[in-house]
Amino acid sequence: MTHESLLNAGWLKTIGRLGGAERLEKEAREVGAFRRVREVKCAVDLLRLTLAYCLGAMGLRLTAAWAETVGLASLSNVALLKRLRKSVPWLEILVGRLIGAGAGRAVASAGRGRLIRIVDATVVAKKGRASREAGGLWRVHAVFDLPSERFSAFELTDESEGERFDRAAVVAGEIRIGDRAYLQPDRIANVLAAGADILVRAKWNGARWVDANCDGIDLIQLLKKARGKGLVDRPIWIKATGPTPIALRVVAIRKPKQARDATIERITRDARDNGRTLQPETLIAAEWLILVTSLDRDEFSLPAIGDLYRLRWRIEIDQSWRLSRISDWIFEKIAQSFPASISDFDRQREKTSTRGVSGTASLSRLSTEGIDAISARAEHAGAARRAIRSRESQSQLLGFCYVS
Repeated sequence: MTHESLLNAGWLKTIGRLGGAERLEKEAREVGAFRRVREVKCAVDLLRLTLAYCLGAMGLRLTAAWAETVGLASLSNVALLKRLRKSVPWLEILVGRLIGAGAGRAVASAGRGRLIRIVDATVVAKKGRASREAGGLWRVHAVFDLPSERFSAFELTDESEGERFDRAAVVAGEIRIGDRAYLQPDRIANVLAAGADILVRAKWNGARWVDANCDGIDLIQLLKKARGKGLVDRPIWIKATGPTPIALRVVAIRKPKQARDATIERITRDARDNGRTLQPETLIAAEWLILVTSLDRDEFSLPAIGDLYRLRWRIEIDQSWRLSRISDWIFEKIAQSFPASISDFDRQREKTSTRGVSGTASLSRLSTEGIDAISARAEHAGAARRAIRSRESQSQLLGFCYVS
């Protein structure tokens, strides 16, 4: 096998999708992934080496042997490891560009060209029986940016620290999106004061709802009156610890009947299993998707708010996939502020590669939320995960033509 055999139509098409050889060379040099011509002759060859290792079943030694056999490069497994370590920022740029090319237009339209930042947190049990029995957790706080489709911030805490809407630094002009856990009036006020807009899902009893005169508003009565129309879009204020309530806008969309029934069945079952009595108001609110936002009604209509909030599930799907591919040994290393080496990961992935992809909890939650588009996205993600299990499907998904 010669190096020329690598230059087939499929590989050339992949290079074209990534911006062309000249652009790849420039970007690799800018971020330090490729500095000078030695064993690896160009950035395109480095990319081929990287994809051969990441997408194939081979370890470092076999990848180096394969590169020698096909005439791509002559280097040791240690030299390959060093190059892979330096390629991470470059790969982030390439992956971001690929994902953004497919979804960038829809995201840009939903956000009106503004930066969208989705905040969320997920937990992983601490290693060791004693820690697990004591309820020990690692909580990973993350910020996912659109349209770049990249995580821009991570923070690792233990179970003693909860989710905070203002944990990550605010970028002026951003739209920050969060689920019901982030309906935190004081922290929302901090984000707004820093020059951002917010979009947060709300519980019917998750805040003190008032009008412009600080008189209380019965949100349940608003929802009951709007059942026929199925939509609510009006100004609202929420009380914080400060003297002035926060001026926002409440947007509520009634779920389709099938989704309403599924949600009510779920919360009824949960209440029965936990020995709780459901409030009638909870059953009424379960029929609705309730959102609060600071976005202007003239620029972001009610349907636009719905489209914008649907983007939040991108972080759910991405986190579910990532967490299903790693184990708690990585979080122990993060907690010690010591990054796992690629050689460690090379050994670990051989143990985890046969476990498959779970993510069932997140997918279950998606399917019961009652938004058809969200359910469709979750099913698509599940199909993608199943496809990723095979090396052949991985190669097809990324346009990588693997040559053995």
